[in-house]
Amino acid sequence: MAREEYSVEIRAQIVALVMIAKMKPQDVAILLNIPQVTVYNIIKRAKEYGYDPTVNPRIEHEHVASKERSGRPKVVTEAIESSIIASITKDRAGREKSAEYLAYEAGISESSVLRLLKLNPFSKCKPTARLAFALEHQHWTLEEIKNIIWTDETSVVLGHRRGSNRVWRRTFECYDFTVIRRRYKGSTEFMFWGCFLYDAKGPCHIYQAENAAAAKIAEKELEIINRQREKQAQDEWELNNAFARLQLRPRPGRKPTFKFTAKNGKLVRKGKGGIDWYRYQKVW
Repeated sequence: MAREEYSVEIRAQIVALVMIAKMKPQDVAILLNIPQVTVYNIIKRAKEYGYDPTVNPRIEHEHVASKERSGRPKVVTEAIESSIIASITKDRAGREKSAEYLAYEAGISESSVLRLLKLNPFSKCKPTARLAFALEHQHWTLEEIKNIIWTDETSVVLGHRRGSNRVWRRTFECYDFTVIRRRYKGSTEFMFWGCFLYDAKGPCHIYQAENAAAAKIAEKELEIINRQREKQAQDEWELNNAFARLQLRPRPGRKPTFKFTAKNGKLVRKGKGGIDWYRYQKVW
């Protein structure tokens, strides 16, 4: 339980009532609704600091001032705080340092660094998608987890750092040159794909960039496959459309015609570059 701290005015009043007015400490405690032990301590401290009403009845501030307490030493001093902020804002590498690394540099705990960055305030993005997945499947049993094949892929750009980079910054530093990482086009790129199970590693594959010759071969192959799929889709469409138009009253408007698109079964490659469904099924 925290001890109640009394003001200088109340302390002076206690000293005056006891040492000048000659009231009993227990009566003063009842009068001011203060514990009797506190009254005795205030009188004792006033005497220790040299108060004697027979010599000088005037009560000075030092006679009733609160005693300074050492308390717990401050871990994050102003010098440490300045060094951490300087380490972050120095360059681009400093912006991407983890809280653990900053704590190691400053010689303090990671929680102290995070508390300091929150007060300044610095912020980083939080990975909410993975947390949501973990919370959604937290009740899975071990046998259920063993039945899952975990897959992932990443694009590697030679000479570059691909993807988003998390940096420490304050709200007014969004356009600081140490926060922005430049990108250059025309670099060599490839895609790495892999998978693993609970107790085993799965296969992996490196997709090289697709050249013009490979794209033409894929286009011809899809053209042959789409011819067969188009015939099946058209027969199905004509059958369904014939039943739909069997009515006593003719429908106004243009007679519908069949168009073979991706919506009714046409295989189409979308996007520019990258690994699409066609290249996936060629390997796996």
